[in-house]
Formats: sequence, C-alpha cells, structure tokens
Amino acid sequence: NLDLLISDLAGETFPTAVASREFCADLRALARADHLVCFLDSARLTDPVQRHPECDNALAFLQRVRSVKHQPELLQVQVVFSRWDYITRHPERTAQEEFCDIIKTDFTTRFAESFAGLGFWRIAARPDGGLQPTNSEIQLLFSHWLETPLYPVQTPAARNRQPVRDFSAFGIV
Repeated sequence: NLDLLISDLAGETFPTAVASREFCADLRALARADHLVCFLDSARLTDPVQRHPECDNALAFLQRVRSVKHQPELLQVQVVFSRWDYITRHPERTAQEEFCDIIKTDFTTRFAESFAGLGFWRIAARPDGGLQPTNSEIQLLFSHWLETPLYPVQTPAARNRQPVRDFSAFGIV
C-alpha cells in the first residue's frame, strides 16, 4: 500500500521558507516527505542577471531543509532543471549546458552526503519534435517517487506493561 501526496510550496512562500528556519521547520509536508523536488528555472539560468539568485535560492533552500528535516539522510532529493527548452534553444547552448553541469557538480559536492539520494532531471516546457526527453523524464521521475525504496521501517517495540518510568514502556529509555 502506497500513500502519495504531491504538495506544492507556493512561489510566494518560498522566500520565507529560505529565510526563516522556524517557518521551514513548521512545514508539515516537508516534515513527512520522503522525496523533495527542487526546481531550477532554466529561463532564469540563461539570464546573466537572474542565474546566480536562482542558484543561491535553491542552495539556501536545500541547506535549510538539511538543517530542519529530521533525518535528512533519509530524504530523496531531485533537482529539476525546468523549462529545459530555454537551454536547448539558446544561441550559446553549449555554454548554458556547461553552466548547468557546474550547478550539478556544486549541488552534488554540497549535498550528496546529506540526503539519501540526489538526482538531476531536465524537463522541457515546450519540447521540439521528440528532441527533448520531457515525457520520458517525467515518467522516470514519477517512477522514481513510487519505486525508490524508503528507509526501513522499524518494527514497533513490544510494550513493557510494568516499566520503571512511563516513557520507557516502549523501550525508549
């Protein structure tokens, strides 16, 4: 049996989640999440003025998640380069792809050891005649959410009916 809830953090809320540890810690969906998807807008990544704030916000958010998430080492994180067609249609496509590769390397260096998994996806908004792997990438990402084994569930401890202290009835101490 699998329960799937896809929750969206509103764009207006995102800066608050990045800036406020308390706000981020209180996000119930984040507390219960097994998977987290962080989007990088490729249109912003192609703009020399917007590219660094786009990356900085994503980095700050993942750092915040790492700091507030209980057991972040059990969280699967996927970084999606959304609207990838802005990269593939750019006159300096190779340079743009190299910049995205640098982002991927930087994120991997910073977060690979922090989370259970760190994956990267390229999804176009308007794919050209099958040249963009959008449909297959979305299907693979969705499959990843459904098929990636979650952390092992601990079997509940047998209750001690005569504990020395109340809180140790379930073997906590």
